[in-house]
Amino acid sequence: QVAREFNAVTSAGHGLQSRFAGIAGTAAGVGIGLIGVQSAGAALTGTFNSTIGAAIKFESSFAGIRKTMDLTEEEFKKLAQSNRDLAKTIPVSVNQLNRIGELAGQLGIRGVANVVEFEDTIAKLAVTTNLTADEAALSFAQIANVIKLPQNQIDNLGSSVVALGNNFATTERDIVAFAQRIAGAGAIAGLTAGDITGIGAAMASVGVEAEAGGTAVQKVLLDMQGAVIKGGDELRLFA
Repeated sequence: QVAREFNAVTSAGHGLQSRFAGIAGTAAGVGIGLIGVQSAGAALTGTFNSTIGAAIKFESSFAGIRKTMDLTEEEFKKLAQSNRDLAKTIPVSVNQLNRIGELAGQLGIRGVANVVEFEDTIAKLAVTTNLTADEAALSFAQIANVIKLPQNQIDNLGSSVVALGNNFATTERDIVAFAQRIAGAGAIAGLTAGDITGIGAAMASVGVEAEAGGTAVQKVLLDMQGAVIKGGDELRLFA
């Protein structure tokens, strides 16, 4: 009888042990499930940020282009794709390129090809020089407008500034600041973009600041132009 009761208790104990093991397994499963849910949530968040979130950011930045340019929907699509492609070849995000494109529209750059070329030039200047994208865009567009430089030649202006900055004891920002100051007088005197940036580099490299030096150079250029028109002793003096 004792043996039978002992065996019965032992069997019950084994049963309880099995039940506890089952509960423990269920609890572990719930834990693994929670971890899986957390991992899935993180994955969904990452997917949202990399796809839907990125698309929202792109549309938000591209809206600036839409409000500053009068293009057809087909041209907008072409420009959007061009900016995406350009972002793959230079170390600037597509949203930054859209910002430069917005500035291009504000500054009068027209045509998809001209806008993309402007974005490419300004973005490269922002990466390789001490000019910010906003500074470069504003200065270059203004210089181009003043001296009537064709919009598809703004990249040549950028190349000139970079070459001068690499070969003179000054920075691209100082060259552009000086060139911007004297562009109006330079245009009246018939100077080219190369002449204007060359004078800017020469002055800036010997420490002449754009604010005072630019005004002085502008006055001399205008005086020379006036002497050429009038002739006489003043012209001989300049000659």
